[in-house]
Amino acid sequence: MENSYTTNENKRTDVEKYRYLAALSYVCPIGIFLMLMLDKDSNYIRHHANQAVCLVLWFAVCGLAMIIPLLGWIAGGIGMVAGVVFAIIAVVRTLKREYYQIPVIGKYRIIPEA
Repeated sequence: MENSYTTNENKRTDVEKYRYLAALSYVCPIGIFLMLMLDKDSNYIRHHANQAVCLVLWFAVCGLAMIIPLLGWIAGGIGMVAGVVFAIIAVVRTLKREYYQIPVIGKYRIIPEA
């Protein structure tokens, strides 16, 4: 007789399997590489990996803007705060099993879908 736990375990989708790792990828960029190594063909993983890469690039651009005195400090600081807010929203929405697209930067496709 088959156990109901194993039956449910086998039917889990990639959303259920990887949602915690997808949420982690917004906080720790190493999670992006882990996700892509686990399942390259999943659109769910590619979507969240792309969003996380866009967020990392956002932080890099804001950091570069902070090199410029005064105006760059202000713009970069506001951008960093916005990036943290975007990351928090992305983590919460990912844990709710949603395909969240980060405003402004999420529309760019760096990692193509499968």
